[in-house]
Amino acid sequence: DVERAVCRAFVTFKTSEMNYKVQNEYRFSRFAMFRCCQTEALKFENKPLCIQQAVEPNDLYWENLDFNQYKRVARKLVITLVTIIVLILCSVGLVGAKSVFAADPAGATEYDTWILQSVSVTTDGKVKMDNQCFQ
Repeated sequence: DVERAVCRAFVTFKTSEMNYKVQNEYRFSRFAMFRCCQTEALKFENKPLCIQQAVEPNDLYWENLDFNQYKRVARKLVITLVTIIVLILCSVGLVGAKSVFAADPAGATEYDTWILQSVSVTTDGKVKMDNQCFQ
């Protein structure tokens, strides 16, 4: 088996009070700016620790824990770029398909013709209908 560097550790505590004490001691460890100021007693092999609340074991992808942060960021970047490219290609395909199917094969121009009827009653009680055509 190949020797691997320690990239993560999961720690359990007997009491919630002890958990609170450790979380309080490492409360600024999530920020890189504050990790450089950790005392030697809080470091592991002279490297600052980042402490955070763990997720449930069922929610972890245990196979992915061996990858460092740069590989995870690279994977997210590749997936994001592939997703954007697929969305752009689908959008271009849909717009192209719509423009092809929307074109009139006869080459006629599109005009809407409206026929309006107005109904009026004359003074002698007769009904008069006028047809008007607009283009």
